[in-house]
Amino acid sequence: MQVVYYSGHGARGQWLRRLPSKALVALGHLKAGGVCSNHTGRPMDLQMGVSPARREFKNLLGQTNHFLITLLVGLDAVAEGNAKLSQTFSTTWNPHDPKVSAMRSRSFALKATLAWTVDAVDTYLHLARRSPRIMSQATCNRYDGKKPLESNVMIVAHDTNQDLSPAPYLLSAAIVWRNRLVHSLGDNKLQSDKQKILAQASNQISKEFQGLDVQKILSALDEKVSGTRSPSFKEVTSFVRAAHTFVRNADEEMLTKLDLRQYLLDVLYTYVTVDPDSRYSNVWGKIPARRLAAIRQIAFQYGMTESTDDTQLTLDSDVLEEIAQWTPREAKQQLSARA
Repeated sequence: MQVVYYSGHGARGQWLRRLPSKALVALGHLKAGGVCSNHTGRPMDLQMGVSPARREFKNLLGQTNHFLITLLVGLDAVAEGNAKLSQTFSTTWNPHDPKVSAMRSRSFALKATLAWTVDAVDTYLHLARRSPRIMSQATCNRYDGKKPLESNVMIVAHDTNQDLSPAPYLLSAAIVWRNRLVHSLGDNKLQSDKQKILAQASNQISKEFQGLDVQKILSALDEKVSGTRSPSFKEVTSFVRAAHTFVRNADEEMLTKLDLRQYLLDVLYTYVTVDPDSRYSNVWGKIPARRLAAIRQIAFQYGMTESTDDTQLTLDSDVLEEIAQWTPREAKQQLSARA
């Protein structure tokens, strides 16, 4: 039997059109009913290497250091008197002292970046706890939204095996620093146990964070709130790096413990609750092959991908095929129980 693999021109196109169906399967992945399959013809298993929460965190903070450097380069031009107001600005700009204006603007940019970094971490932890969540029930039970953010960072750090990493402790210092700058009437202090750990790890931190001086950070946070200085460029970029390290380690550890079947069911429940009447029918009102394709597409929207990494947890495609066999009524019964 001759099988048409694709319509094309040239020797390669003609050769592929002459291949029998078994040879086509051996070439790689085929699509049947919109579902990618492996060389056995079975739909590919699914896995998740990066959570939607971390993807959003990276969207918020991924280019932060680059943006900050760009701003500071521009402010250097202001300080040197080389900056001119573009005609695209419908305002006036004529600083009395360009050097002083640039210095104050630099301080603002550093403080704003620090605040943005802390908020990005807060966003990650919020999304990790929100359904469909990746955070374990045990960690969720210990997490207290009424507590200071740095306390919850340490809870997550402990539960994701980061007790020996300096990143969460630097991040705690960043959170306290941000609070002191933003909430001028607050009495925000870095707890003594965290100060001690940072001091003990000062050599390690200096090596891992390009010469970062821990003692300068501790001294800054030891001042009265009203006298708290702006963080330096090196301090801010180190805090950004610590945030990335903490989130990466937390995400990877939480995903190793994630029950992917339960996660998928949470994903489907979240999806159908937007418009139950329509969405149950859109998925389980189709023929089985179309149901499977729809379920996989929904899973992709929530961070799952086709299995390509043997080191990651995998959701067997049989689970998806089982769910695809549900009738609309069975789907409602199964997913409504998750409310």
